[in-house]
Amino acid sequence: MNIKGFILSMFLFSLLFSGYRVYSQSDGDYSERTLYVFADNVKGRYGYMDQYGTVVIKPQFDDAECFFEGLARVKIDGKYGYVDKNGNIVIKPQFDLAVDFKDGLAPIGIEIGIERKWGYIDKTGRIVIKPQFDDAECFSEGLARVKIDDKYGYIDKKGNIVIKPQFDYAYSFSEGWAYISIDGKERYIDKTGKYVIQSQFDHLSSGFFEGLAVITAEGKSGYIDKTGRIVIEPQFDDAYSFSKGLAPVKIRDKWGYIDKTGRIVVKPLFDDAYSFSEGLVPVKIRDKWGYIDKTGRIVVKPQFDYATYFSEGMALVIVDDKYGYIDKNGNIVIKPQFDHAYDFKEGLALVVIDGKQGYIDKKGIWICFWDTEVVQANQILRKFALVNRDEDVMCEFDGENLIISFMWDEDEASITVEENIDEFRSYYEDLWKDSEINHVVWSLKRIGGKPIYKIAGNKSGKTITIAIDI
Repeated sequence: MNIKGFILSMFLFSLLFSGYRVYSQSDGDYSERTLYVFADNVKGRYGYMDQYGTVVIKPQFDDAECFFEGLARVKIDGKYGYVDKNGNIVIKPQFDLAVDFKDGLAPIGIEIGIERKWGYIDKTGRIVIKPQFDDAECFSEGLARVKIDDKYGYIDKKGNIVIKPQFDYAYSFSEGWAYISIDGKERYIDKTGKYVIQSQFDHLSSGFFEGLAVITAEGKSGYIDKTGRIVIEPQFDDAYSFSKGLAPVKIRDKWGYIDKTGRIVVKPLFDDAYSFSEGLVPVKIRDKWGYIDKTGRIVVKPQFDYATYFSEGMALVIVDDKYGYIDKNGNIVIKPQFDHAYDFKEGLALVVIDGKQGYIDKKGIWICFWDTEVVQANQILRKFALVNRDEDVMCEFDGENLIISFMWDEDEASITVEENIDEFRSYYEDLWKDSEINHVVWSLKRIGGKPIYKIAGNKSGKTITIAIDI
């Protein structure tokens, strides 16, 4: 990072932790733009910003996820709902569990008695398939995998059971077929449930990619087409799926690449290898990672402790347990310094360093970041709050502990607890006994729908301090 970027980052840091926002609230239409989740240090809530750090949806959610098909899953008071990119709550938070939208529908979970059942909603929030399944996945190629009584089957978008639950395990459909296992046998089925390839091999891969699937026979891996015909004889010690016309294969203890005819196009020279992305692939030689092109030429010499795929011209690398980024020439663009990091997405990458996480641009300049411990602490403050009779909250956070301190007097004090009530009570009952208050009275009441523990004592003038580890 250049000195100008470093100074700017420190300026942003000082503003953030002084309680000021370094970004403005936008009133524009963001329906076609990428938005990023961020957290507010002070409130401990999540919102969304654009790639310039402009707040698009102000922090107001207990949790928030990325957008899929124009909607994002958010959590408020323990319930999930969905918002659009302009911040409108399209589907109010009401579900105990929820998954992202795909093919116009999203799986949702609702507690029914002591059980949790899954169904599906559309983008208006209307339940189109009533909750009835023990598990449910997103739709893929018009069908969704569901689970009933420990068996897997498939339904259509009207909720009709197209393939009855009968399998011990199953994957979603891909390229018209799905992998299933039943009675210890692996097979592929079509969308009518018909077995299209009987299990004549020792092992089948999870699905077809670029028209071929990996199979294992007598300890060797090869490839079949969708007729079940072996197109590349089992001859490799290990093999991965095809991507961009090439597949990694292992011969003895080294990895190379083959094309769809089975011809070796990159000799087995590597100790580990992955699939190609943006024309390059990370490979391992001895204990270091580098990159080769599709001819097998080393483009970036092995020098990293670990390396990942390229995304938007940048790849994550690890050096001495720190994450950084390189370009396709192997130049270190952002030096390894992060405790964890993710791929770039439309110009920004999420990174974590010293308990703080946020977004950087491709020059390594911070766009926005927050302290995860402070966010967690402020979330806890909303769940556990010591209040007096006037409902004044008496707590603070010292960076490591949630500190609750008050002067005991004739008035009652109360602790509001929104979860883990029994565990909370047990812990604090013992703590209060140790505090030499010789008369403690616990009572559980509901005020405003929330459980309240009331604590009374007969020693006035006693200061009580509680520390909750974060």
